[in-house]
Amino acid sequence: MRIAAFAWLALAGAAPGAGEVLLKPGDDIDAAVAKAGAGGVVTLAAGKYPSGQIGIGPASEGLTIRSKPGGRAEIDFAGRGGFYLKADKVTLKDLDLLNAQNFAVDVDGSECTLDGCKMLRSGGDVVKLSPGNWQAKKYNRGATIVNCEIGENKGFEGVDCVGHDDVKILKSYFHDIPGWGAYLKGGASRGLIEGNRFVRCGTLAGNPNGGVCLGEHTGPDEVMTNKHGKPWESVDCTVRNNLFMDIDSAAMAAWCAKGARFANNTAVNVATRDRAAVILLSNHDLPCTDTAFVNNIVVGSKEGNRPLVWIYDKGAAAPIVFENNCWFGGNGKFWHQAAGAGPVDFEAWRKAHGIDKGSVFADPKLDKDLHLMEGSPCIDRGQVLKGFAEDFDGGRRSGAWDIGADEHGARP
Repeated sequence: MRIAAFAWLALAGAAPGAGEVLLKPGDDIDAAVAKAGAGGVVTLAAGKYPSGQIGIGPASEGLTIRSKPGGRAEIDFAGRGGFYLKADKVTLKDLDLLNAQNFAVDVDGSECTLDGCKMLRSGGDVVKLSPGNWQAKKYNRGATIVNCEIGENKGFEGVDCVGHDDVKILKSYFHDIPGWGAYLKGGASRGLIEGNRFVRCGTLAGNPNGGVCLGEHTGPDEVMTNKHGKPWESVDCTVRNNLFMDIDSAAMAAWCAKGARFANNTAVNVATRDRAAVILLSNHDLPCTDTAFVNNIVVGSKEGNRPLVWIYDKGAAAPIVFENNCWFGGNGKFWHQAAGAGPVDFEAWRKAHGIDKGSVFADPKLDKDLHLMEGSPCIDRGQVLKGFAEDFDGGRRSGAWDIGADEHGARP
């Protein structure tokens, strides 16, 4: 085993004895992790690093593994492993993680960060966020995924979050994913999915997969009941300022979710062959409750000829808020299955359920990058919401907000 010349550096805020280990292509990453210690840094020069499973144990809390600035390190697992993070506060930065056997990264610790990583062609879920010791109510929390590229996996989800709280998925690009681009389930609380692009997700035909799901199905029920008193799959999670394009099934879903929030998203050519553009479902005998869907643009696929909204039988309970949205395309229908009638048109939907006040059914007039064009019916038609003030591009929202992820005329 040979390791390139390495240097031990005093790092600001690092644990005693923490250092930086410098590697060149072909060097042993596992050995470098052990050398760096808690709070240390492993820096990989640009190039290829064949590797099997890389485990980061509790003794490596606070470790950073990164590409040397100015280049990118490519870790090719060749179907033989992936990263397994069992320590808290681990950061993987600017790495290309390719061809993992199952997960590219399995996060089973708190406050871990994936920043600027490209994670492609995994055998299963690309990123797994595990709950921790749910039996003892010691849940993992605080994972951040930012500025990453995730996709081209052979099965399942882009981000599979089970019971991991306070997750942030930000400014990342999800594409070519068989299952959901990302879901927060298993009792996951206070998650935020913001500023991402989801393209060609939910390609596994015949399944209710798609862009983003708050909730889904986890067993046994005790995983969620231990935390929330009832087996809620998702609690107080938010999806905002995202773009969804060419999604085979639902762009957005709430599934046994409490306090789900969907705000200022733009979805175009969605439900291309299955379900509906937006779906609400129950699980564990719990309908979604306190669901809010505000300031969103949803354009269904004409070829798919699917409804724009499908609230399943027992899929949602009051309060349900649908307001200031722009709907278009699909088959032009909205289906609240519990109401007993079949899919209805926009005006019948609003009249029957007293929702979507301030909303429109019209072509939103978007350019190829899903920005609002002059004359769009979405301009100045949104609600002003608390908790954020920027659009997808980082432009400042001001005055009367626009519907969708873009604020017309705003500049970063």
